Amino acid sequence: MSKSIIPINEGQIQRDIESIGIKTIELFDTSKLTINPLECALSLLPHLALALDVNIDGLDEDEQRTYLQNAREIKKYDGSVYAVRMAANSIFDDVKILQWFDYGGIPNRFKLDISVYTKEVSLDNIQKVRRLVEDSKRKSSHLDEIQLSYKIEQSLNISSGGIGEVSCNSEMVEGYESVSVGTQKINLGAVGEVSSYAVQM
Repeated sequence: MSKSIIPINEGQIQRDIESIGIKTIELFDTSKLTINPLECALSLLPHLALALDVNIDGLDEDEQRTYLQNAREIKKYDGSVYAVRMAANSIFDDVKILQWFDYGGIPNRFKLDISVYTKEVSLDNIQKVRRLVEDSKRKSSHLDEIQLSYKIEQSLNISSGGIGEVSCNSEMVEGYESVSVGTQKINLGAVGEVSSYAVQM
């Protein structure tokens, strides 16, 4: 037992309370107590968000943990391109910021170029990115658009004589338009098979 911190002139009741408190603390496993958002209990995430003064409403658990992990850096560099990228990276892994001078736009405007390989693209995810970016950017800057870059791998079978057909179905997120710009490379393999690789931007 630790040395008592109760003054000498206190009664036995206070000493008993102190003793019970010390025993309780010694029995409690504090090794699992952490405020690291990547490791702490899910129930602590709202408290961390409150302490860091950020809004995690509407984010799933992984997004909450990533955003809270990035929150100090986002707050520290609030309004910078770095802060905007960190905020967007809480939802999508690979995000590039294109500033107005990169694409001949209007000053104080920017675009997001999101490489979509592993995460589902949905209206919900796009709205989450918009909200987090809005919270981290300078108030004088404006988001022009969000571009999605993705890779498509296709294969097709052709009949003799080189006549073949390929079809590719894609569905755009409601409220957004799809503009395909890119390259397509076709490799002729064994007779009757063609593999096609396209990069859409």
